[in-house]
Amino acid sequence: MSIRSAVLILILLSAFVSSVFGQTVQIIVDPTKTSPALKATATEEKLVKSLMPKVRRIWTDENCTESFSITGTAAGAFTAKNTGQKAFLYEFCQIGNGFAVDGIVITEAGRVVSHFLFEGAWTGGLNRLPDINGNGVDELLITNYGGMHQGISATGIDVIEFTENSFKEIGATQIDYSDDNGNAYSYKISVKPGAQPVFYREKFVKKGKTWRKIGSVAKAEMFKLDYKYNAVK
Repeated sequence: MSIRSAVLILILLSAFVSSVFGQTVQIIVDPTKTSPALKATATEEKLVKSLMPKVRRIWTDENCTESFSITGTAAGAFTAKNTGQKAFLYEFCQIGNGFAVDGIVITEAGRVVSHFLFEGAWTGGLNRLPDINGNGVDELLITNYGGMHQGISATGIDVIEFTENSFKEIGATQIDYSDDNGNAYSYKISVKPGAQPVFYREKFVKKGKTWRKIGSVAKAEMFKLDYKYNAVK
């Protein structure tokens, strides 16, 4: 085989691999782009807020000064296949720097089908992930803010999935970091769907309005958050 033929084959193989990779890997967090967030309607917010008396009976900590707000909304099929559902992430109260009592409500046709309360982080976003493990239901991506601690601030995401009567955490990872020394970076996060989804990250820094990629694509370290989820009935 000539060198020219070998080079041509390598180019074609590279293009094929890139094409397949592009088709199978989904970007789920991209700091270089902004997209409009789905908002709860006044009726939906009223429905979620009407559940707070049940939450008050569960959470009676004196450090919890109620400050209800819906911090994220997503649409998909979260508890059953082929359903048109809405998911609402809310903050019930803040209990410290970066810590809060949060809840997730799933509704279908204006009816609550699932409601969980957990002691987590300050939250600021909820997004649908289109069935990344192939079991027919969509996952949810929660954005968490950790507050400022010893001059360091960080933001993370938590990927969760609902089962019949509960939900499980697939994994969490960091997406932003900054400190008092002027260090700051963000990660673009992507996932390769499968029975065991594989997550990847690419590091970016921002100078003015321009994002610059640092390094190459690497596997994202996914860890579990020590949250306890309580069903609200």
